[in-house]
Amino acid sequence: MVVNIVVVLAVLRDSNDDNSGEEAAGPRLPRVGRVVENRAIGARIRMPKGWKVRRGGRMIILRSPESSTIMSISGPPGARNSRNVLGTAVAAIRQQYRGVTARRLAGKVSGLPTVSRVVSATNKRGVRLNILVAAPQGRARAWLVEVFSGPGARAKRLPEAQAALGTLRLRG
Repeated sequence: MVVNIVVVLAVLRDSNDDNSGEEAAGPRLPRVGRVVENRAIGARIRMPKGWKVRRGGRMIILRSPESSTIMSISGPPGARNSRNVLGTAVAAIRQQYRGVTARRLAGKVSGLPTVSRVVSATNKRGVRLNILVAAPQGRARAWLVEVFSGPGARAKRLPEAQAALGTLRLRG
């Protein structure tokens, strides 16, 4: 059920390496494109080529061309504790989706200690989604990083998301 998210999980385990989208040991990841930054939340990421970006006051949302994969990086206001951020995010998923299962995942995002869950859920249209929900902990704040993937994302879009996640830099 969570096969589609396996590629992104490798980033959580190995995101200490600053490969900035360049080839790392192991399988070659796709190259990433331009830098997207949101100074309000202290986030900077290199976007996969061909993806679209939407920036808001406290978030960056990256969307694959056919919308099979969506990555969200946000800095919830007043978020200082990653466990609280993670708990709130998983609770919101449980309210909006059905058939939700969640498994713990250890690792780091942007070199920061991170609490994470791999979530499988079904949306209102009956489509099964795999969701990586991660809450990195900085010195003074916590962030929420989510990667939603649907059918068809595994072959190309998740490696692109992994490459982008490997370039994520969070400050604060």
